[in-house]
Amino acid sequence: MLIAVKEELETPCTEEMAAFDKFMWYVEREAYRAMEDLRAAGIDTQFVVANQVLEEEYCSNDFFRKRRAMQEKYLSEINRLFQLPVTVMPLFETEITGLEMVEWAAEALFAGAMEKTSL
Repeated sequence: MLIAVKEELETPCTEEMAAFDKFMWYVEREAYRAMEDLRAAGIDTQFVVANQVLEEEYCSNDFFRKRRAMQEKYLSEINRLFQLPVTVMPLFETEITGLEMVEWAAEALFAGAMEKTSL
């Protein structure tokens, strides 16, 4: 059982990755279109938030390293497409619910904004 799980984590899921890749392309384009619509209405976007990004320190096996590499590709595309500061919101282990989690997320968001993270 453990060997099967290990093999699954170390094997790239090319079909799932391709579907996710298309989904991310769509999300990026929709966000960009929304930014353009806001600009047309006289509202300028100040920065972009990339949500649920894996932190490198947690990428300790092939599965997470590959996910992180995919995210770096998307972040690079976001930087190229939007040409705005990109703030990274890390992936949390739980949903952001309740005041305590909102405060924790705000700290992470503002820490990222201060760094103006760009991968």
